[in-house]
Amino acid sequence: MMQRTIEALEKDPKLSQIEGFIEASGEGQWTVEEAKKQNVPVEIIEASLNFRARSRTDKKVSSSFTARLVAALRNVFGGHPVRHIR
Repeated sequence: MMQRTIEALEKDPKLSQIEGFIEASGEGQWTVEEAKKQNVPVEIIEASLNFRARSRTDKKVSSSFTARLVAALRNVFGGHPVRHIR
């Protein structure tokens, strides 16, 4: 994880060229739904999904370094799309 963070930050240390708009593929939501059916606690995953959703509607969240870092890491890890600032 640290190496992936380094890779993301080497390109743009302040992540100033990407938006903190975090895309969703639906897998996280599916995980939460299935876990709830089996009474498995998944509070952390739910919190992550909520943060991602807020990044798509709340400018304060999407402009945060945290959201930009999450978007960058998801791109480095899984090839998830990143929105670049123009």
